Amino acid sequence: MRKFVRASFDLEAANRAIKVGSIGKIFEGFAKEFQPEGMWLVSQDGNRCTVAVFDLPSTSKIPPLAEPFFMGLGGAIEATPVMDLAHQQTCLSAL
Repeated sequence: MRKFVRASFDLEAANRAIKVGSIGKIFEGFAKEFQPEGMWLVSQDGNRCTVAVFDLPSTSKIPPLAEPFFMGLGGAIEATPVMDLAHQQTCLSAL
C-alpha cells in the first residue's frame, strides 16, 4: 500500500546524529530499503523532518521503517495511506 510518511526528529538527537555522521546513514538506509517515489527534508514546527511517499508491502515492514528513526533520531512517525489520481479514478469507476 502506498504511504505518505512524515518523520520528525528530536532536535538534540538530530544534532548529535549530524555531528557523528549517522544521520546520512539513516536516510540512505531508508531510501535503499523502501525505494521512495519521493523523499524530502523539511522543517516543520521548528523540527527537522523528512517526508516520503513509498509502497509499504506489508505491516511486517513497519519496524524496519520506524526503528532507525526512533533509535537514531528520537523520531516520531506518522503514516497515512495515499493514492495517486490514476488509482483514485480506478477506485471511483468501481462504485
